[in-house]
Amino acid sequence: MFNRTSFFLILLLCAMPQLLFAQIENGNRPKVGYVLSGGGAKGMAHVGVLKVLEEVGLEPDYITGTSMGSIMGGFYSIGYSAEEISHNIETFDWSIILTNEIPANQVIMRRKGDYSKFLMEMPIYNGKPEFPSGLIEGQKLSEFFSDLTWRQAGVDDFNEFPIPFSCIGTDILKGGIVEMNSGDLSSAMRASMAIPSVFTPVIRDTTHLLVDGGVVRNFPVQEVIDMGADIIIGVYVGFDSNMKPEQLRSLTSVITRVSLLSGAQDVESQIPLVDYMIVPDLTGFTPSSFIRAVEIIERGEVAAREQIDKLRALADSVNALGPPTVKRKLPHHDSILIKEITVLDVNPAMTRFIVATVGLEPDSWITNKQLNTGIDRLFGTLIFDRIDYYFESMDEGYRLVFRIKEKPDSSFKFALHYDNDFGPGVILNYTHLNSLMEDSRLSLTVDISNNPQFKGYYDFYLGKKRKTITSVFATGERDQLPMFNENDVDIGDYHRSYLTGGLAFRQILKLNNQLEAEFYYRYSTLKVSRTIKEFYPELVYLDNFIISSPQLSFGFQHNSYDHLLVPTRGSRVNINYQQSLTTDFISNFNYPDSIDLDNSIEEKMDPYWAVTADFESYIPLGQKVSLNFEFGVGVSANEKPFTDNFYVGGYRYNLRENQVAFVGLNSHELLQGNYLKEKLAIQYQVISNLYLTALGNLIFVSDDNTEFLDDILAFSSDARYIGAGAGITYKTPVGPVSVFLGSRTDTWRPIWYTNIGFTF
Repeated sequence: MFNRTSFFLILLLCAMPQLLFAQIENGNRPKVGYVLSGGGAKGMAHVGVLKVLEEVGLEPDYITGTSMGSIMGGFYSIGYSAEEISHNIETFDWSIILTNEIPANQVIMRRKGDYSKFLMEMPIYNGKPEFPSGLIEGQKLSEFFSDLTWRQAGVDDFNEFPIPFSCIGTDILKGGIVEMNSGDLSSAMRASMAIPSVFTPVIRDTTHLLVDGGVVRNFPVQEVIDMGADIIIGVYVGFDSNMKPEQLRSLTSVITRVSLLSGAQDVESQIPLVDYMIVPDLTGFTPSSFIRAVEIIERGEVAAREQIDKLRALADSVNALGPPTVKRKLPHHDSILIKEITVLDVNPAMTRFIVATVGLEPDSWITNKQLNTGIDRLFGTLIFDRIDYYFESMDEGYRLVFRIKEKPDSSFKFALHYDNDFGPGVILNYTHLNSLMEDSRLSLTVDISNNPQFKGYYDFYLGKKRKTITSVFATGERDQLPMFNENDVDIGDYHRSYLTGGLAFRQILKLNNQLEAEFYYRYSTLKVSRTIKEFYPELVYLDNFIISSPQLSFGFQHNSYDHLLVPTRGSRVNINYQQSLTTDFISNFNYPDSIDLDNSIEEKMDPYWAVTADFESYIPLGQKVSLNFEFGVGVSANEKPFTDNFYVGGYRYNLRENQVAFVGLNSHELLQGNYLKEKLAIQYQVISNLYLTALGNLIFVSDDNTEFLDDILAFSSDARYIGAGAGITYKTPVGPVSVFLGSRTDTWRPIWYTNIGFTF
């Protein structure tokens, strides 16, 4: 193994560029090659070095790179300046680019409930769940690369770039080095940085399955020599031989470290081939320090400036022998003429769906923004793991080629959660695509806890764009809920169960809008505890209530939140009309001597209705502050089962059937037939992923809809509740962690609302 002392010894041995002097004697301008190593986020130091090399007047004739070096070198090779690369690095949100997530407002309405709510997704092959080949598919990373390599359109040979370029991948099918110098640059860069266990491997053709080139060659000096370089300037930011044990505590970090050991040893054979070595001091940085891009770039610049006299002398000597090779300039495409559209390795029906969803037609001009928007829309259907594209030149215009990776037919997902109302639980999901018929989706989700929940549906899609959905569905939950008396005292718990099953029709209007109609049958029960019976003696012989009825509902949904659980911008609208048809209401009793008594009382209730409307919006007031406003109303018929009232109280996570969140009241504290609610909150992002929120909310409630409006207009204290609260929310890999404290304003009665993990 090598260390920093080895670098300086080798630097002394290589300090005299004899080859340069030979070229001077012959009067020929030597070819200069840059070699940029891998190193994760530390590879951004290459940009600082490139700035100094530009400053002294050096222009490379060839570039090679591995992993992050392939990205910096790839962009530089197609004509980006060091300053332009630096700007892109510093302005892009790496917290998005290095995840599988796209903003939630790019996911179709029907799929939002399944999106970003699980800790891990495992594909199922031959009936067995398997761990994914990497934690990150890198959809946004691929889009980032594709977006910045538009100028490569139609140029397949990397030797025809303004600066000929080559990058390194590792073939895990056959083993060994794969030198990538043709095809589409974006997939080459993505393959070169596919760190094992972190990023999934990349298939560029059927003969290679590629991961990070640093596994076998993290410093591709020999490759730049083979390209024709006479003088080699190497920038090494790779293997950290001084890593401490505490930095290798996670499974991913250990696997990554082990996978790079061979490549680190290979570096020793490459260093003696370098004429000028630059090794930035990156102490304190790790391969994952992407948010410290500015500092890392500065470290690279500092390291290069330490050798600036030597580099300037080299530039003067080389340039004295003549101008550099005239570089081909790649066009800056504002838009591209698409003559044909091809999707690799899919059937014609899938091709039609992809083209229609992206919103493209042959013989049309498109911009990269239009194409990326369409790809996000396609990815938001959640039937693909990754979507790449590239361009092929035609006699006129280009052929747009999509390379897609479909999700496996079956998958298993799981998540963990806890809240102080319903306790801990494990959420499990099974999803199967195209079962029984094409264009279908089966999803079964269960929450295993003391208060279990279940939801399942079978969707099948109609139309070229699959915007019409027919569903068979079933839902269920069992809750242990508190009951409060008129003095706001908890007098015990009651158990409520709720089961539904039926048929639904949904029409996606736009990406974030949906109309729906449902016909279903519901069956629910309610059983009170012994302590409640002691408080209400008239219930002492009551066993349970059973309510069953067919139901109709019609609704409109809109949701443009950027994140479903911790939004910072966007709006949500839910409007629903529910009609209960003839309802059976059965009261069951356990009398001590029931010989002459009827143990059940059955009532037939007339049809009744309920209407709810809710609007909520997050409005950014700056980069870190959002204003959150909500207005909601629910009105229902006076004659109905009391269990069909609205359950008021609790925070916004893990809401149950008919629950209306209200800070200042315990979960399910009020049971009312009508409500009008307003909320105003300020959300502040303290640091990345940590949010502080303060809110106030007001609600009017009433059991009688004929008196409800009068209570509101009179601002009746009997119908009015005002609450306020504050708390923190932190986004973590296991879901949001939220701790909130609230109270009513008329009396100090502190209530804690705690949530850990994803919601059902």
